[in-house]
Amino acid sequence: MKLKIFIPLVLLVLSNTTFAEDRNATTKITDNVYSHFSGYYTSLIVVGDEGVLITDPANSYRAASLKRAIEKITSLPVTHVVLSHEHYDHVGGTELFDKAEVIIQEKALPVFKLDVLGMAPKSVSKTFKDKYTVNMGKTSVEVLHFGFPSDGIANSVIHLPNERLVFSADFYEDNEIVSKKYIDAFNVLGARATLNKLVELNPKYAIASHSPNADVQDLKIAAAFYNDLYAVTKAELDTASAQGYEAIQAFSATFPQKLRLEKYKHLNNYEDLFRHAERMIESILHGG
Repeated sequence: MKLKIFIPLVLLVLSNTTFAEDRNATTKITDNVYSHFSGYYTSLIVVGDEGVLITDPANSYRAASLKRAIEKITSLPVTHVVLSHEHYDHVGGTELFDKAEVIIQEKALPVFKLDVLGMAPKSVSKTFKDKYTVNMGKTSVEVLHFGFPSDGIANSVIHLPNERLVFSADFYEDNEIVSKKYIDAFNVLGARATLNKLVELNPKYAIASHSPNADVQDLKIAAAFYNDLYAVTKAELDTASAQGYEAIQAFSATFPQKLRLEKYKHLNNYEDLFRHAERMIESILHGG
């Protein structure tokens, strides 16, 4: 989600700002699991028997804030850094945890080779294809790649089966649909499929990378939104397809602005519904 990169870059330059600190919030989820929200990013903190696992430091400035939060919880070192996907605004700051194993889905590596500003990790310890499990002693952490393109091609979710907790990045935020500014390359079919997989895991807690809470209802609303968007778009597109190419073109041009999903009008960014409809059509017709 492109414009979110602006925030960490500003924080890196304005090192004397208090923006990230002002938004700090560390929340205890279970006895050994916490979430830390600062600078518009949430990281999962899992305290194990011998070390700590975290997700998405984001950038070096925010990683310092995260490190201070961890030190208030435990004296154990950070031993694992799990990166949710390849986008640079999520993967920076790993150098502050230089003794930790850095883990990411294998499709991220070619993207990191294109990094020209030095935001990607200098080294990655472990890549995987479909699933990687970290045994933390007290609990286990599953890193799952369902194989769908969504916000990027290496997007993975973190699942703690014992705690019934899931962590995901960039699919949704609390009480809103994703802003049109962030979905130019968002494959909504893949996002829908991933969200449905998350719901199938039947979590008790659902943490999103840009929201400070762990309310599973936010996840369920996001999945329902994309399911409803898909259903109405696919039905109308089937009708247009039966009439030929010109009807499909006319449908693509007019449907997004006419679409109304009234049950979601209370959500922030509802005025951007047309862009989600456009991306759904593009994902169906073009695969991306």
